[in-house]
Amino acid sequence: TFTGKILEADVRVGLETQRKVETGSRNPITCLQSRPDSFYLYAVSAESGNFFCVDKRKMEVVQQCSKFRHCMSIDFDSETLVASWKNGTVKYLNPQTLETEYTWNCPAPSEMRSVNPLRLSKGAFIYGNSYELLIYTPGRNPKLLGKFPTNEMIISVSEFK
Repeated sequence: TFTGKILEADVRVGLETQRKVETGSRNPITCLQSRPDSFYLYAVSAESGNFFCVDKRKMEVVQQCSKFRHCMSIDFDSETLVASWKNGTVKYLNPQTLETEYTWNCPAPSEMRSVNPLRLSKGAFIYGNSYELLIYTPGRNPKLLGKFPTNEMIISVSEFK
């Protein structure tokens, strides 16, 4: 929410709040990621820089740090948690401690970036900038697999199975 709360709703029974987490932040939550096979969800308030790890079983913040100001996008899989910034910085984080384990700088295109969603997928690391989708090998030393320019602005990268 715009007041730092994380709300859970079940669309099968309507849009009423089922459970909520009070993060203690008064700033908007700008990034949120959750996976069905994980007990945790991750949220960022880019304005304040607060990063939260929430245990979905108890709906409470179990880890928090405050070094993610202007973070644009987050994603995670079973072993990796990543966060990206508008300047192309991508940080690989320890999912339990939220400590940075590795930093990679995605090569910046010449045009101005407006957003940079990212997605971890089995066998690929997908990174979008204003008008380009970049696909890299996974891991700590990503190699470019493909570059797909578009005339449409990329605002989100979804996972398909």
